[in-house]
Amino acid sequence: MLRHLYLNKAGAAFVLVALFLVCIACWCVAERPFGGNNGLMLFVVILFAVMFSWVAATTPLLICDRGYGLLLVYLYKARTIFMRDITAFRYPVNHNNTLCYRIVVGTEEVLDITGKWGRLSELVADWERQNGLPDYQDEPVNTYRPTDVSFEFRPSLRSLFDRRAAFLLVCVISMLAVRLVVPPYGAVTVWIAVAIVALGGLLCKFFTCFAKDGGLLKMTNFVVRKCNHSISLEAVKWVMIVRDDVCVKLKDGHVVKVRHGLSDDDVQQLANALDSIGIPCRYRYVYERWR
Repeated sequence: MLRHLYLNKAGAAFVLVALFLVCIACWCVAERPFGGNNGLMLFVVILFAVMFSWVAATTPLLICDRGYGLLLVYLYKARTIFMRDITAFRYPVNHNNTLCYRIVVGTEEVLDITGKWGRLSELVADWERQNGLPDYQDEPVNTYRPTDVSFEFRPSLRSLFDRRAAFLLVCVISMLAVRLVVPPYGAVTVWIAVAIVALGGLLCKFFTCFAKDGGLLKMTNFVVRKCNHSISLEAVKWVMIVRDDVCVKLKDGHVVKVRHGLSDDDVQQLANALDSIGIPCRYRYVYERWR
């Protein structure tokens, strides 16, 4: 019996983009003789198809919770992992500077799953509450005590407009190039406008401020409201900062994850500030015993 279905949002987005490009290419070939811009478009579609095939072959697109086990659905195959065989189920885990879910099967096989999985972290939290952690996965201890120390860190504009701005600029230029290649139909223009707005929403997620206010750790974003959180410091188990993500692991197993646009110096100072008040913070590196 199927209990829950978890979708890899990143994989789904890639499928939609690939299908969108395939439709555009077919449209171009049907409207005009093959060659010129149509040939360029087909080359782009083939390139995306190869990239998608490589990604989908290594990362599941769907995870089905059947109660007795997890069904991992890839592009070309499917695999069932029985719950009785899982010795550890962890999130978040830093694997090569990328956040992932880690499933340890038996005593030897380690399966790291990347992607955006939505509520899959709640399944991990349930597993941790029911099974606990093995001895070799002992974790740092929260030694927080109420204190008058306060701090606040705001996103750095210089940090926001380097890697992210370059990526968004490449995306916008690519969309404009597609707009020049395809026939001038209104539907294409609407889709490109929607994509640009979506990219703007992604950028706004980085405008999050971090502050300690009394016994609370506050994360505030005045644009994207779902990034706003107020967490009791006594409920925090530890904090992990990996690239652009700040993950707050709670004692009940749940994880609060938000994007940050802090500079490298501010990230280091935030990690030091949390450590100074007794909240273990992993920054850039991960000790072997914390994996």
